Amino acid sequence: MKTKKIKKANKKEYFVVANSFAAPFFSDTAEEYTKGVDPEDAMQGFVRFYGHPCGLYSVALYKSADPFHKSQKPLCKWLCNLELEKQRLTKGKGSYSFLHSADKVGHFIEIDHERHYIPDPGKGCIVPARGN
Repeated sequence: MKTKKIKKANKKEYFVVANSFAAPFFSDTAEEYTKGVDPEDAMQGFVRFYGHPCGLYSVALYKSADPFHKSQKPLCKWLCNLELEKQRLTKGKGSYSFLHSADKVGHFIEIDHERHYIPDPGKGCIVPARGN
């Protein structure tokens, strides 16, 4: 019986810009290259192996560094649950007050003095890239 050789997919190189959660006062930014079969595969691999002690807040993935430096939109983004919830709660608001806090109970955000609990703030998902 012949066995078929499974051809490994050619991985492409992509450029990512990642931001950690505040460490402790502001995010650390990483700009580096990652590989994947497609943008989503590259993003999933980057997120899986990201190792900042404060955790991952957001990532934007580009075809190369040129689109990033030319302020073009990314191929895809990854956002943590905290940012996703903040965007959901502030959609359509022209302006708002914002506060993020964490205690023994968990992570909270306040939007216009209304407190919201954020379950698993460090987890997240890939979201469609919107225009800048």
